[in-house]
Amino acid sequence: MNSGSATDATSEISAQVSAALDSQRAHGGPTSFDATQEMRFAVVMFGGVSLAIYINGVARELLALVRATAPSAPGSSTQALLTPEELSGTERVYRLLGQLVSWHGPTVDAAGTPTLPAPEDPILTRFVVDVVSGTSAGGINGVFLAKALTNHQPLDQLRKLWVDEAAIESLVNDPSSLLAADGSPLSGLAPLAPAQSVLNSRRMYRQILSALHDMTASEPGLVDGRSCLVDELDLYLTTTDLEGLELPIDLFDKVVYERRFRNVFRFVYATEESTGGDRNDFERPNDPFLAYAARCTSAFPFAFEPMTLEDIDTVVGQFAGYAGIDSSSDWERFLPDYIRAARSNHSYDLRPWRTTAFGDGGYLDNKPFSYATERLARRHETVPVDRRLIYVEPDPRLPPIDVNPGTPQPPAGRPNALDNSYAAKAVLPRAETIREDIERILERNRELARITRLTEVADDVLNLDWNADSLVEWRDLSLASGPLRSQYRAYRRLKVSSVLDDLADVVGRLLRLSEGAQEAPAIRYVIEAWADPDVEAVSHDSLLSRFDFSFRLRRLTFLLSRIDRLLKLLPPPPPFDEGWEAPGGEERDAYLAILQAIKRELSSIFVQLRRAGREVRSPSARPDLEELLRAVGI
Repeated sequence: MNSGSATDATSEISAQVSAALDSQRAHGGPTSFDATQEMRFAVVMFGGVSLAIYINGVARELLALVRATAPSAPGSSTQALLTPEELSGTERVYRLLGQLVSWHGPTVDAAGTPTLPAPEDPILTRFVVDVVSGTSAGGINGVFLAKALTNHQPLDQLRKLWVDEAAIESLVNDPSSLLAADGSPLSGLAPLAPAQSVLNSRRMYRQILSALHDMTASEPGLVDGRSCLVDELDLYLTTTDLEGLELPIDLFDKVVYERRFRNVFRFVYATEESTGGDRNDFERPNDPFLAYAARCTSAFPFAFEPMTLEDIDTVVGQFAGYAGIDSSSDWERFLPDYIRAARSNHSYDLRPWRTTAFGDGGYLDNKPFSYATERLARRHETVPVDRRLIYVEPDPRLPPIDVNPGTPQPPAGRPNALDNSYAAKAVLPRAETIREDIERILERNRELARITRLTEVADDVLNLDWNADSLVEWRDLSLASGPLRSQYRAYRRLKVSSVLDDLADVVGRLLRLSEGAQEAPAIRYVIEAWADPDVEAVSHDSLLSRFDFSFRLRRLTFLLSRIDRLLKLLPPPPPFDEGWEAPGGEERDAYLAILQAIKRELSSIFVQLRRAGREVRSPSARPDLEELLRAVGI
């Protein structure tokens, strides 16, 4: 294709898109919702002081992306949240993408030419943001984006915060920083002598809390207390414990302690359908702690002083709706390591976390990828999902272009003492590369592809009788008596050991022992003695049947992944692919409907198992078992 024909084709496509967008504006009826797949995003927002407003713009676009393809109600809704005439700005483009993107390719006319959807055509792909990880200014934006998604609220207050309230002239730590725009004193603020930072740190906390308060005051778009925009979301904010938390390390002959300075605050939104339990850490009572976490992660050196939890008490009482909040007990779940450490040191009543000073998360972790990527392995959806990782770089500069490639470049020269100190303290911690994080993601993708290839040929390798007619025959197809019996025996021993480790971990949690506690090895030995077939009447078959919880989750995950393959109209792995043809027309619709119904049922079982696993590990849910364990001396 020559450049002229390419330009003509581009112009024609642009004209078609413009016509489709104009048609949306003129259409007053609803858009149907029939999403058979989702594109889910894990968002990492880097630290960056000067470009916080830029990151805010990205957050607003992500919210628009999700709103444009959301259903009108959680669960099995058949209509889109917004009608075409309610869409604004880029939401119209995102709606068009949601109608176009499909596993099965674009809609075509009689001549086979792709056609753009009409406004009333169904949304085929839903866009979802379900993991947010942020540091510093990226962390503040992450708090507001997560709250907007989980409570279905606008982000206007965040824009106002950055443009009107976070101006440098308003924050400079002088007497004027204690005044509102009209010159009246801001309640809850008092001058500190001498000043502890260039900018007024407590005013910044007050303004973040005020923005969250006003955001909560807006009418939430919840349906039966649940958001239409997301069914499960995790927010991670990195901070730095400037003193360090003493945590145990279980060595070969003793337990030693070391200080951990890196800290992360985690906030969760979940529904009964997604995880087996309802939880919303983004509701009004938690606004003061969300603001506190946002201030901690953005305590940039010199600009803002480190933050302690007790600092918020004088400010929180100035806002309606937060009466009765006790910062010494209401938010313990957000500081689990500190709670366990205090209990292990028998200093629980001292509540030392209230005076722990947290600094900027960018000191040690300015680009928090790991929290987002690790969470993906625990996600589960009821439809096929395409996963994407978005990282918001507040300083998107490229390396300089070498105009003379191959020509030796002069050395940059050795930095002087001042440049060296400045780079070590301020520049390099915030300019670390993300190569290692990206390589870990690529390695994970390669590992998943390798596992997929192995599972696709496993059926042939095992050479089992796949034509067995009854359930009894299927159960008799035991690897223990097959050609791989020796390998299976090793695998079986590994499974038993893994189950015993899980049981010991459950007992430790029920006894509220900290991770790495000295009692942990003793508990493991007691559990192992209890499960010894030569000592107790507990066979390994019985042990695995009753307690191998992880296997049940793996089995369901494997089966659901196979169903996803079929939902994409891909052939099953051998030997089931012999003679398989993708159905078409009405047969295809019925085929997909049956598969989706099966997946919904299996997903419900998966959620119930996850809930059961949490309940078993919760001390508050099993006080009777805790008392029993203590009675037998465990």
